[in-house]
Amino acid sequence: MRRLSKSGRNMRGFLAKVSEKDLEHIAKETEYQSAIIAKTCGVRLRQSQRIFLRRFKMSPTEWCRHLRARLALLLIRQGLSSREIAKELHFANTSHFCHEFKKVHGVLPRVFRASTCTRARRRGIALSNIPISRLLEDFFHSLTLS
Repeated sequence: MRRLSKSGRNMRGFLAKVSEKDLEHIAKETEYQSAIIAKTCGVRLRQSQRIFLRRFKMSPTEWCRHLRARLALLLIRQGLSSREIAKELHFANTSHFCHEFKKVHGVLPRVFRASTCTRARRRGIALSNIPISRLLEDFFHSLTLS
């Protein structure tokens, strides 16, 4: 893994200012491991924790969890199985993926998939054509009605 700073100078400013899109790319390259993200950005883990708390109001680990859960929604929309998603997003196993997904979204991936797929089929819409925000909104609205 290459470091972003070849000169070895302090990169705190970089981590504080890097775009979220670039940070997501770094996270993917480092397999969503917060310690390696910090090292890649040229800061110590504790410093990265302070920067993430200031910038995103969560720790690097929580930020990675939310990122992976958001990416999992995209992969569910594409029709991938939980096993395939777990492998793609570098989870230790399918159980680990399901546990982390539930921490963020409050339900297991299979429950989310079944619920959103059923509603999409009823409407005659391809699941991949529905925006993620709308999928989540419809899903949680259906939970409150139950």
